Formats: sequence, structure tokens, C-alpha cells
Amino acid sequence: MRFQLLSLLILALTSESVIAVTRLGEVSKEEGEDFFQPRRGYKLQLSVGKPTFTKMQYYDELFGSTEYLPTFGFAYKFLGIPMAQIGAGFKMSVYSANGNQALKKGTSPVTIEKATGQSRLTVLPYQIFLIGQVSPFYKRYIVFDVWAGYEELYFEDVRLPAAGEVESSDRRKVVTSGWDRSMTYGVSANFLLNPLEERAVQNLYNSMGFRFIYFGPFIEFVSSLGEGKGFLNQQQTTPVDFSRQTFGITFMFET
Repeated sequence: MRFQLLSLLILALTSESVIAVTRLGEVSKEEGEDFFQPRRGYKLQLSVGKPTFTKMQYYDELFGSTEYLPTFGFAYKFLGIPMAQIGAGFKMSVYSANGNQALKKGTSPVTIEKATGQSRLTVLPYQIFLIGQVSPFYKRYIVFDVWAGYEELYFEDVRLPAAGEVESSDRRKVVTSGWDRSMTYGVSANFLLNPLEERAVQNLYNSMGFRFIYFGPFIEFVSSLGEGKGFLNQQQTTPVDFSRQTFGITFMFET
């Protein structure tokens, strides 16, 4: 009787071990197949940065320190595995600053002083780009983005004479506008926020399909291509150079 009970116990343990090993093998197989399956999806990006105009003369003298540059972006990732993906996207920004009109003095060299009239600068850049994502972790705790693309930028400078210079009825806005075109590239380091609030992430996934939320710093460089016709809008560009570098932070939502 004892021998029979011992035999049944050994048989039960052996059966459980075989089942566990079989399940482990199936899970490992599934994970392996899942890892090498193509990953597709999209991401939304909300960022804000502080630009520095590297080629625009007298900006600091007329407008002071730069304002913040908010950006909204969208990208579709069409190829990759969890640890490396590539895609293409579009993003748009808006920039606005208030300052003074310029008063030129002298001829060689030309110096600039603030005039009494006010000036308002508005800049609307938009970009198309290719993006690559790399993560050292399978679960994407940290994701590094690298992108390069093409930008077209519309600017408008509205100048208004000071109230004391002319009669109020004669005050008229003088508007100068134009286009610039540039090449752009940048990099960001994005840290996964899911572990901080898993319930909120689950609700976001159920409602909008986003599985990952990231937050991190970025840097972007924009280099003007000079005068010529724009690729997207076919507008002739102006001599104004809006080359810049932007440091900032970004929130990223991914499917």
C-alpha cells in the first residue's frame, strides 16, 4: 500500500513537471516569435523648448531672450521590432515674440538700436521627417529617438509706429512676411512613465489605444538652406535665416 501511494506521488510530481516544462517551452516560443514579428504603430508628441536663433542678427537687442516654442507631432512606425523601429512623421510649431523696431545707425559698420515703435514676430515652422527608435530593453523602459527631416517656415513681422510719432488715426501696421527652408535633425531620451500610474495608462489604452507614455529631454538643430523655392509649398524663400537650436522636454504617447 505504501509502495502504491509512493508510486502515485512520484507519477503526479513527474506529470506536473512535464506540464510545467511544456508550458515554459510554449511561452518561450511565443516570446521568441513575438520579438521578431514586425511592430507597427503610431505616436503623438507634445513638446516645448527654448530656441536659440544662431544666424539671426540683432535678435537679442530687439526682442530680448527667446520665448518658448510649443510643438505638436505625429509619427507612424512602419517597420521594426520592440527594441528598434523606424518610421516617418510630421510636426508643427508656433512661435511669437514682442519687441522693438530696429533703428539703423552708421554705414560701416552698421549698428542697431531700439526704435520707439513696437514689433511682433510670429513664426510657423512645419516639418516632415524620418525617425529611428532604439531601446536597450525589451520592455522599452528607455527609448532613444533620432530623427532627420526637412522644414519650411513662414514668418510675419508686424511693425506699428509709436503712438506719439503720428496721429492715432494715421497709425498703420507695416507687415513684412516671407519663407525659409531648412534641414533639421535631433535626438531625445525618453523614459517610460507607465510604472508610475498603471491604472491611468490602462484607461488611456482602453480609450485611445496608447500603451506607452514617455517623458524626457530633447535637442534639435535646424540649418537654413538659403534662398530658393520650397519643396512643399513652392514659395520663394527670403534672405532671413531662421537657423536655430532648441533644448526642451517632450511627452510621447505610443501605441
